[in-house]
Amino acid sequence: MSERRWENLFRKDAQGVPRKVLAKQYGVTVGTIAWQARKRARLKGQVAGAVDRRRRPAEGWDRDHVFTQSRSGMTPRLWEDCLQRYLGGEATDRLARIYGVSVGAIQSNAKRLRMRKTDVPGAVYRPRGGAAAWPINTYLTQVKMDFHDALAMRDSFGEAMIAAIRADDWNAVRELMRVQVGTGRMATWVEYLKQKHGGYSGSFY
Repeated sequence: MSERRWENLFRKDAQGVPRKVLAKQYGVTVGTIAWQARKRARLKGQVAGAVDRRRRPAEGWDRDHVFTQSRSGMTPRLWEDCLQRYLGGEATDRLARIYGVSVGAIQSNAKRLRMRKTDVPGAVYRPRGGAAAWPINTYLTQVKMDFHDALAMRDSFGEAMIAAIRADDWNAVRELMRVQVGTGRMATWVEYLKQKHGGYSGSFY
């Protein structure tokens, strides 16, 4: 395709000739025409007087218009409701199941409608990592962390674990076990520093 042929193609495109017809006539795909239009700033909204064959009204879709490409029957009203719940802190995977859409669709529509959490002050962010997996472990806050006395720290972990087991809080027990492994390694490291360097300070963290 030469520059002259592209110019001829986009002149016909602006006159309202369907892109399927143009693609067949010029031996390219509709996707290539769309890509070249974006690359050359020849989109329908960028060319004065161009015939816009799209079905979308100039004032936008009605709030109850069902999008034909949506298998779950999403409308602008439903998308607004979904994104308001997303901004309120509900998980995207849960909203995806409720509305019958994908997580990616929720994220792309939030970006398109400027309803991302970074766009809206006061949006509720969901915790990630360990804080999202378990609630605050009150038993862990009772453990006396003393890397200079590994035995006393081990006993403190044991007392907290027994209390969690008696309370039937197995999430707390699992987290205590996980943290105990890490602190055990730290206690070993402190002992190594004592032997090799004659002491330990918080700067070794």
